[in-house]
Amino acid sequence: DLPMNVCVGKEWFRFPSSFLLDSDPARRPSRVRFIKSRFDGQLPAWFDPWDSVETLFHATRRVDETLNRDNKEDFSRYVKEEECHYLVDLASPQQAEKHYEQSSDWEEVARFPFLDLPASRFPYKSLYIPLLSPAKNGYLPYLVLRSRSRTTPRMSYSEKEET
Repeated sequence: DLPMNVCVGKEWFRFPSSFLLDSDPARRPSRVRFIKSRFDGQLPAWFDPWDSVETLFHATRRVDETLNRDNKEDFSRYVKEEECHYLVDLASPQQAEKHYEQSSDWEEVARFPFLDLPASRFPYKSLYIPLLSPAKNGYLPYLVLRSRSRTTPRMSYSEKEET
């Protein structure tokens, strides 16, 4: 089976790491992919595959030909939205990007509260104070969406988490 594409658009800089995705070839591995957003700078590059110390040394030392010093956008980093099995996105009413959570092409499989700084007050947004912080802070939904058009096996969690 081909790997599952877990895509990020505007959330590329906040997505924690591809280390959190399953890469075990015995199961269907996952990989992070980028879709176009309003960001028009350089996105992270991929390491070459490696399977030994020698190839790891090469993979981490190789200079990617697409990297540049001017932070110029490289369109080879993007995949089409249709190639995504899952999409990680922060749903904000002020966003200029597409609202994927409102599209019939995607279904929500997980939702997590994400601190909305402008809607939160000091000191509750800086320090967690039980009972007070949840009441004084504003939150936006951080979502994992599954494509309705791609064959997408369920990830390790099967129940949608409610906030």
